[in-house]
Amino acid sequence: MGYDKYIFINNVYSLASRQNLKIKDLETGCGVSLGYLSRLRQGEKNIAPGADFLLAVSEKLSVSVDMLLTSDFSNATESESEMLLYIDKLICETRSRKLAWQEDFGGYLDTLPLRSDGSPLHPLYTTKTMNPKDGFFYHTMFHPSLTDLVPVKVYGCVFPGSRTLYLIRVWNTGDNPDSPGDWTELDLVMTGHGLADPVPLGHTNHERAGRLDEPMKKLFDAVEDAAVLPMLTSEGREIIRAYLGNERKPYGTEE
Repeated sequence: MGYDKYIFINNVYSLASRQNLKIKDLETGCGVSLGYLSRLRQGEKNIAPGADFLLAVSEKLSVSVDMLLTSDFSNATESESEMLLYIDKLICETRSRKLAWQEDFGGYLDTLPLRSDGSPLHPLYTTKTMNPKDGFFYHTMFHPSLTDLVPVKVYGCVFPGSRTLYLIRVWNTGDNPDSPGDWTELDLVMTGHGLADPVPLGHTNHERAGRLDEPMKKLFDAVEDAAVLPMLTSEGREIIRAYLGNERKPYGTEE
């Protein structure tokens, strides 16, 4: 696996410091000799971390190997570091199917019930505007001045406390003179309790590359893959397990 050893070792030191974990304790816990990380940091040519060490140190630091090798925590702000760790955990739990993502409405707002004022009954549209001519548009909280964006894909994942995490692929049609051009971004938003006002967490920026861009894209890919698979409800699981747990009788022989 090719990776930047400088980023890797600095990530180890940065995350260990963040967790108040002493390097010697990390080395002991990962099964390497004391001073191993220091020698690695100094660039000794005869030292190259193997797969077992990468897995061990990623487990101790509670971060995936991929994030440890590709994201630069040493130059990240406190907020960026927290978001990187948050997105990393979302990716891991999405891939392991601990999180149940489902496509929300796929951008088709005409399938949603409406409020008395005619706006869609959906938390992402609690403060959105309506264009009488063209219908509803997604008003991203990351670009407050833009009101004609289209949510091409919307995925939702329910968390405790009636909170829902939304991952939205946003499309700018290029019709807005204040923001010309055809572009897409990813928004990550968590609602409050029930249909309470959503809280913006992070997004990709089409205007300039950011530290969250690649992790956000990896999260979206993981969510798309996971959302394709059928998610059983508890009732559906009981039906299937009851069927699998009993010997099936030939058709027409039931008593």
